[in-house]
Amino acid sequence: MGGSEASSAECAYPSTTLFDSRGYLLEHALLDPVATAEARSLLLASKERLHRLLEQWTGEPVPDNAAFARHQLRIPEYTERGLPVDLRHYLVGEFDLETRLDRRICRLLSTPGVQEALTRFFGTPKYYVHYPPMVRFKMADAPGSILPAHQDFTYNRHLRDFITVWVPLVDIDDQVGGLILYDGSHLGGSVDHAPDGPWAHGLTKPADLPYDKHPVHMKVGDALLFPPLLIHESAPHCSPTRLRYSIDFRVFAAPEDTTKSYYDPIEDRVVRRN
Repeated sequence: MGGSEASSAECAYPSTTLFDSRGYLLEHALLDPVATAEARSLLLASKERLHRLLEQWTGEPVPDNAAFARHQLRIPEYTERGLPVDLRHYLVGEFDLETRLDRRICRLLSTPGVQEALTRFFGTPKYYVHYPPMVRFKMADAPGSILPAHQDFTYNRHLRDFITVWVPLVDIDDQVGGLILYDGSHLGGSVDHAPDGPWAHGLTKPADLPYDKHPVHMKVGDALLFPPLLIHESAPHCSPTRLRYSIDFRVFAAPEDTTKSYYDPIEDRVVRRN
């Protein structure tokens, strides 16, 4: 798994040097199928629950993707009306805290095969996962769920160093969009970000960047690893019937790398710091 290539981008994130010049590593069939199926079942049930809550709060049916997108556009209005935090997250394609705290999510990274791969990748006897991870869904015709181009360090200032392990729970192809990666952008250092729609951070001038970019196709069970400085964005989602379900894990080599709570996959325990 992986090879390392030193670069001028070592700067604040030593994990940059764990990746080659492209800046990412795609691991095929890394995840345990049973654990993956359990996590997917959890997300399907949680989405149904949250959808019912949205309809109850708005007092309107939300029968399709287009109706969902119309509610996305009303987030500022709904916020003034006291939109619950969980439903605000839901409207931008994020699961609620109850779902994210479920240990079945983090246990995807605790199985023996993943332990062997990640300890070898880091070159350490253990690794740790920010708790709780971010869990998302995305559907066609709902642009408010599409993340703009960004670098993950902007959302993770509490982490001294980390890698992102991005896990889809459905197959990712041209219809079900996953991530678009900017090859080699992890070597260029940090770039300017600013708020972008419902998102706190998006690149201010992504069109001016010199990097080649491309979508990554994946199968259920695959995992995509990349460092904090790799620029990426949501790929278009075109399937009217297949939703994307995915998990963003922030993984690091030592407890000292974070100031917040984390999950220890080797011991299957959560260490709470806030």
